[in-house]
Amino acid sequence: MRRRICGAVAALVVVATILSGCSSTAQTAWSSRPWPGIYVSRLGGQEPLLKFSRGLKLPTKLVVVEPHVGNGPAAKPTSSLYLAYMSVVISTGQLLYSSWRLGHAIAIPLAKTPVAWQKALVGIKPGGTRIIIAPPDTLGDPPGSVGAKQGPVIFVVSVASVS
Repeated sequence: MRRRICGAVAALVVVATILSGCSSTAQTAWSSRPWPGIYVSRLGGQEPLLKFSRGLKLPTKLVVVEPHVGNGPAAKPTSSLYLAYMSVVISTGQLLYSSWRLGHAIAIPLAKTPVAWQKALVGIKPGGTRIIIAPPDTLGDPPGSVGAKQGPVIFVVSVASVS
């Protein structure tokens, strides 16, 4: 009897593991170097880890890298996205926002995001992650804001769904 119970529990664990991997929010581990001197990695659903080298030459144009490609309908300029993201000022390493730390994703119409996101997130699919390095003129920030003063901001955006 004990063997049957252990076997049944083991089978349930395998099924649960397979099903969790099919979820649009499930992520595998990945790492990326979106710009020389910038390293970004992520393990599962955890907050991404960013590392910056000293003496880093900052980009002056929009940089977009997709380290994890999703499946399903691609985002259009008129789409709404349910996503998790973080933003960091590259020159100082200052964290501006992290939905992973708040413990929940957000829903946002792509048309109401900064220009950098409007350009960089069109075409992303559910389950996908994009790294966006945005110069100050693409942030939509007021002239005196942190991003406008201190240079490019890096965003790591993971999309759970597109509608």
